[in-house]
Amino acid sequence: MTSAPVLCPVCGAKIPDAPSVQAYICPFCHFERRIAITDQQPPVEDIPKQVQNECVCEISNMTLPFQDDLNQYFRQKFQKLAPGETWYLSVPVKRPFQKTTPLPGQINFFTSKNIMFLLEQHGFKMTWRQNRFSSILRIIARKC
Repeated sequence: MTSAPVLCPVCGAKIPDAPSVQAYICPFCHFERRIAITDQQPPVEDIPKQVQNECVCEISNMTLPFQDDLNQYFRQKFQKLAPGETWYLSVPVKRPFQKTTPLPGQINFFTSKNIMFLLEQHGFKMTWRQNRFSSILRIIARKC
């Protein structure tokens, strides 16, 4: 009996040689899921002054790396916000020439493109972005 193929939660591609549903790398969009090393939650990252000064309706500060169902998470955020309302999202991202240490309990590892694709796929438009030379992507997205 063969198990169902693993589907990438970002691009929807079938991952043919995934060792398990909890550990794989998508060969197309490079999204990565790993088994969490520990259940301990990481410290919360400081929210930039730009975000504090704007009227942001929803804040997700370093929570995305720990979500089991990414599409459900984005759908819930979309349902929670009214059209035109904004959402601040901070996420650690993989950089080409930077080796970053995983956060305690982190299971999802993103590139900046993964996050942008998920936002657009779920009806959000980026209004502000900050991650130049940083391993943390900070975004304010507006519900369309």
